Amino acid sequence: MYSAVTFDFRNIDMLIYTILNIRHRLPSEWPIQIFHGKENYQFLLNSTLSTYIKSQQIILHELTPFAGNQGWGWYTNHLLTNSSFWEKILGEKVLFFQMDTLFCANTPHKITDYLMYDFIGAPWHSKFHLPPGIVVGNGGFSLRNKNKTIKLLKMKPYNGAVPEDVWYSMHFHLVNATIAPIEVAKTFSVESIFYERPVALHKPVLDDHEIKRLFDIQSIRVTAPKKIKPMYSAVTFDFRNIDMLIYTILNIRHRLPSEWPIQIFHGKENYQFLLNSTLSTYIKSQQIILHELTPFAGNQGWGWYINHLLTKDGGAYLMKSAPARIPSTHTRLDAE
Repeated sequence: MYSAVTFDFRNIDMLIYTILNIRHRLPSEWPIQIFHGKENYQFLLNSTLSTYIKSQQIILHELTPFAGNQGWGWYTNHLLTNSSFWEKILGEKVLFFQMDTLFCANTPHKITDYLMYDFIGAPWHSKFHLPPGIVVGNGGFSLRNKNKTIKLLKMKPYNGAVPEDVWYSMHFHLVNATIAPIEVAKTFSVESIFYERPVALHKPVLDDHEIKRLFDIQSIRVTAPKKIKPMYSAVTFDFRNIDMLIYTILNIRHRLPSEWPIQIFHGKENYQFLLNSTLSTYIKSQQIILHELTPFAGNQGWGWYINHLLTKDGGAYLMKSAPARIPSTHTRLDAE
């Protein structure tokens, strides 16, 4: 069995977006286990992850947050070297990921290409001055063997002298674990050594030219685009404050070409809901554009409203707000 694992105690949109990104790219039979705190349990339940939680594709586990002033790095090191934590994990092969991770869309590689390894993460650059022979791999996005991890921890307890991922790389040979070679690890994840089309990124530490090249290949935008009227767009309209609205729009956004904006025609009632959702990053970068629309009145029903909005005066209003070519995609929440 395989699974993916993360832990975080915050109520932040980036937590939801990162988990959705991983969920969309993982095989459906891999559950994601989220270790959370009391404070963000309801946040997770009420988020766009709710459908996956109900179907057990995402499984929630409450964890005690760290106390004291040691910091997040200290907590990560000690949690990932605690055998009782590893015993709570479902999979034999485990994809561990943090919130500064991105699963890439433009890659020829699949996570299942690396299952023969007991430990793989982004290779480390020599500038980090790690012990000789320690080159793989960064733990922020890493595939690990649960049983060999537990076996090592029982044989040789972690001493805290180095980060947990470096420690595993130094000692996994004691349990005959197979660590991926550097040329394979480069294709798995990028942190400090450039590779064009990896499976994922973890907080890349590259020069400006490499960052630009990598982000161009992966269609990653970090600044708002110029306000040029686009040629194509996607359009939907909805007046409700429901998670399914956000999830459907994220699903469309992830699969559309990045240069296609999505125009959402909304009501007064759900404007703040949209602004405060996981769509906010796309709204700020103009990849999602909001337009207020008057909801229908009377008892004619939703079907009547759709027909009249997409024809006659309503259709003319939509077309006037649209780009140079008629919108090629009209999204519906009941679409499969």
